[in-house]
Amino acid sequence: EMNQLQSLIRENFRLAKDYPVTSETRLTEDLDADSFQLIMLAVDIEQRFAIDLHDKFLDEIRTVGALQDLIDDLTGERRCTVIDMPGIGPIVDPRS
Repeated sequence: EMNQLQSLIRENFRLAKDYPVTSETRLTEDLDADSFQLIMLAVDIEQRFAIDLHDKFLDEIRTVGALQDLIDDLTGERRCTVIDMPGIGPIVDPRS
């Protein structure tokens, strides 16, 4: 859940509770995270969500939203949108 991730980020980077952490927040540019801080964040995420981020986290993830998507994928909680297509019926939009 995004609130849990936002809390972890605020704790790891010692941000004020009202500091805006959104899905567009960039980990290295906006939060000035170095590789050590990212590794510590990854460890905390792995423990909190009982997942293994592998190297994807450091190599591919740039924003909080992308990180949340990865967590959702790994925990099986990825939400999607069901679209009712006339003449076809409901389909799942995986991009949501």
